[in-house]
Amino acid sequence: MTTPISRLGFPVKVMGRDDLPSNDARRSGSNPHLKVSLEYVDRILDYCA
Repeated sequence: MTTPISRLGFPVKVMGRDDLPSNDARRSGSNPHLKVSLEYVDRILDYCA
């Protein structure tokens, strides 16, 4: 039995900042950690503020 993988991302591309990825594009087979996705979203929200 496999554990479902949850993916977290920002629903749109951030224009004007190419260094802010809107999602964690790593494959589930490489065991991506939720912490990375949360850091991406945190950086985007800081930029939006």
